[in-house]
Amino acid sequence: MGTAITTTYDSTKEMFRRIDVMDRFAQILGQRGARQYIGSVLMAVAFSPELQTCTGESILRCSLRAASLELSCDPALHQAQLVPFNNRKAGRKEAQLIIHYLGLVNLAQRTDKYRHINYGPIKEGMTITPNYLTGIHTITGAPIKDAKTLGYFAYFQMKNGFEKSEYMTIEEIHDHASTFSPSYNTSIVTGK
Repeated sequence: MGTAITTTYDSTKEMFRRIDVMDRFAQILGQRGARQYIGSVLMAVAFSPELQTCTGESILRCSLRAASLELSCDPALHQAQLVPFNNRKAGRKEAQLIIHYLGLVNLAQRTDKYRHINYGPIKEGMTITPNYLTGIHTITGAPIKDAKTLGYFAYFQMKNGFEKSEYMTIEEIHDHASTFSPSYNTSIVTGK
């Protein structure tokens, strides 16, 4: 009988169970928090066949970075995501940390410098108008039933009074993603 082949996921699990790795997480999150955090990282990897092909070192590096920001890698929480990328120079897949917009909102709220943070879709029946002088958009109307999403807005106002809003149409979002996101044209995002 031959020996069992160890998968990248199995070696990643073993790496995360080492005492020195547990200690690194415990320094950031405390002993109890470290065990829970490592469990959530391994769960995220277990449910992602693409992440299972990434190096354990890259998953460790990204999850330590997320832990230091106090952002969860649990996919259900949408704070920080471990995303597989091809490292062509090294000839292997590596995980990269991508902070989800909810993670960015979480980080901003923790600064206690923001009075308001809001974001959402603009649907058919709604109109968004930019004020080129102030940089603030005005939204009027209400979405019609089963309305198509036309784009997304984001707005914040800081406690010192500074405020800013942004709006992008769905087409602008896709153009931006295809220009700036290395994973946009892969199966992870487009389903191809």
